[in-house]
Amino acid sequence: MDIHEIASGLTLDPAGYWLAPETTQPSYPAEGNDICFGMEEESFWLAHRNCAITVIYTPLVFALCVVLPSLIESMTDHRGVAVAAVFFLTIWVSMVQLRDYALQYPPPPPVEAVPAK
Repeated sequence: MDIHEIASGLTLDPAGYWLAPETTQPSYPAEGNDICFGMEEESFWLAHRNCAITVIYTPLVFALCVVLPSLIESMTDHRGVAVAAVFFLTIWVSMVQLRDYALQYPPPPPVEAVPAK
């Protein structure tokens, strides 16, 4: 297949990728993500998707944090290493999620107190 039959005007860069003869700005509007985020809170389908993710996520977390360590413990003479490792891993993941949440949703600035008369 000849690339020039599909897209004329391309040139092969020495690095091995094809270049277009001109560069254009993307036509995606700057406020496009804001529009999508605004629709997300009102959308039935996105709420259903979030619920489905939660329903699927819960048994997977249960399997990861309960069933898997118990299986590993039965194979390692019940020393408690797998349970301790999973316990500390879940604490670490929780802390990372809390940090991400705090960075995404910072607290509002403090309200100045009105002096009493």
